[in-house]
Amino acid sequence: MNYFSNSDKYDMLECFILCRRNDAQAEEMYLNKYPERRQPGRAMFRRLKDNLIAYGSFAKVKRNKPVDENKENLVLQSVVETPRTSLRHIEEITGVARSTADSILKRHKYHPYRERPCQGLQDGDTIRRMAFCQWFIQKNNEIPNFFLQILWSDESRFTNCGLFNRKNTVYWSDVNPRLAREVRHQVRWGFNVWLGVLGTRMIGPYFFNENLNSERYLDLLETNVAEELMNLPLAVLRQMFFQQDGAPPHNGQIITNFLNAEFHDRWIGNLGPVRWPARSPDITPVDFFVWGHLKNQVYSRTYENVEELREAVTEAVNNITPQMIRQSCEAVLRRCMLCAQQNGELFEHLL
Repeated sequence: MNYFSNSDKYDMLECFILCRRNDAQAEEMYLNKYPERRQPGRAMFRRLKDNLIAYGSFAKVKRNKPVDENKENLVLQSVVETPRTSLRHIEEITGVARSTADSILKRHKYHPYRERPCQGLQDGDTIRRMAFCQWFIQKNNEIPNFFLQILWSDESRFTNCGLFNRKNTVYWSDVNPRLAREVRHQVRWGFNVWLGVLGTRMIGPYFFNENLNSERYLDLLETNVAEELMNLPLAVLRQMFFQQDGAPPHNGQIITNFLNAEFHDRWIGNLGPVRWPARSPDITPVDFFVWGHLKNQVYSRTYENVEELREAVTEAVNNITPQMIRQSCEAVLRRCMLCAQQNGELFEHLL
């Protein structure tokens, strides 16, 4: 009956009544009057009449089954004692069917919340995280939109293996196409990408095949990054802070000397005038937004060679809008406030 609208069902009843409740004649009359419509079976006419008399509607009204308090108590007790349990396990230990257990939990406002993976912290990390967050909050109090004056930077690797998230990857079809995707390649290839975020701009991407060391990192800063920054307004350059994380290549003496000469006290790093807290990808927009967004876009399909993958990364970067960039930078302030409230501990589960 779900295939028919209420208007269709009304017309069926009208034919049934006009034919003096004769199923066969009603079926023939409906076909002659509405040949373009989906045609009901003969039993449909009498079923509509019976439902209307018995339930006051075209369809049979589902009656709620009486609550089995014993089953409810067993299911509720199982999730109270073991919150990380599953419906399958509940069925095994209580004997209550999964569908029934699911209905009981929903009726009592229980929801299957998912844990959020977060960066692990080590001893001393919370102190440095607190120090940075307090500094950042104070600077935003002193300078409106200070979060837009920081060039946030990071490196990441893109490969032909990619990331395959089955929950976010679907293929719509009216028949099952039996799709498969290669995700573990014997021959792996890829490249590293340096990327920066400043205000409403993307800086980069810059590609390099070798593993990053201090010499290669210095060359990237002196050539690619410096050349692009020269195109920015002088007022932006004078106020800009440069941020990098504590990756080993960032800590070389040649890098420290370069950043001191170029930015003086306006750079953030493991050895910088403003100390960057180790293991804190949750407070830099390149980590908590850009890389995840890019890889979701890029890894939505497969690539035949390095050139195709590089073009896909470049296109995905260019498709990030100024509004998206600004919102990700603005989110750092809220994240730092939450981090400070948690005394430097993990906070992303509170977002």
